[in-house]
Amino acid sequence: KKKNQGGFPDSTILLNLYDIEGHPFNYSLGKMLSLGIHHSGIQIGRREFAFTLEGIVVTEPHKIPRCKLTHRILITRDATHDQVQNALRELQKTFKPDNYDPL
Repeated sequence: KKKNQGGFPDSTILLNLYDIEGHPFNYSLGKMLSLGIHHSGIQIGRREFAFTLEGIVVTEPHKIPRCKLTHRILITRDATHDQVQNALRELQKTFKPDNYDPL
């Protein structure tokens, strides 16, 4: 099997968790209260999918602006291409740009 940049097979699905850097809340009141602003993405092979103001976007893994990777959680190692495509179609129906709420 082909391997992605993390050394995992391309059929591996990971949940990537990030701290958002450079946001005023994150570094003042947020740190004082042990809170922060976070972002997540689902990495499938050499692509990462995230929900933003634009809807579901695709990026290169770990290349999200102003975000520092803090955790990677293994979801599965053997998803098929059809399983991934079907899941993405369903997610795109639900996660539309007009229902994004960062809070």
